[in-house]
Amino acid sequence: MEYFDCDFTRFASISRNVQFLTPQIAEELTEALRLYRGGYLEMNEFQWTLQRTIRFKTLYVKLVQRVMEFYRKQGKEGDAQNLLWESVSKVPSSDNLTCLLLASLLKTGNSVQAQKLFETYQKKCIEEFDCEPADRIIRLFR
Repeated sequence: MEYFDCDFTRFASISRNVQFLTPQIAEELTEALRLYRGGYLEMNEFQWTLQRTIRFKTLYVKLVQRVMEFYRKQGKEGDAQNLLWESVSKVPSSDNLTCLLLASLLKTGNSVQAQKLFETYQKKCIEEFDCEPADRIIRLFR
């Protein structure tokens, strides 16, 4: 449990104290994002952790988006895409991250990978949430 608390504390501390991104800070944030392993005690399904789990996941997604945009502005689409792949594997239900990754794959000419990801995401939405993917994701393929 000490290891988990340390990672959570470090992740939260690094992510909350950033005003402006520089290459060094983006690298530190990327390292901090790699510490994310899911919601706060999510695997135990404690009722009192639900709010923290949601807040933690929201913080994670916002940070990924912020670092990814920084990488893009620096002309590092490959780094942005790698970050998105890692993030989608950790939060596969995130419409935001999935949409960003799909758009990035299509932008870089990886339409086969984008199609496979879309089909996997669509199947997950239907099987686990009994719904179709978000409209903005579907529009990427029209």
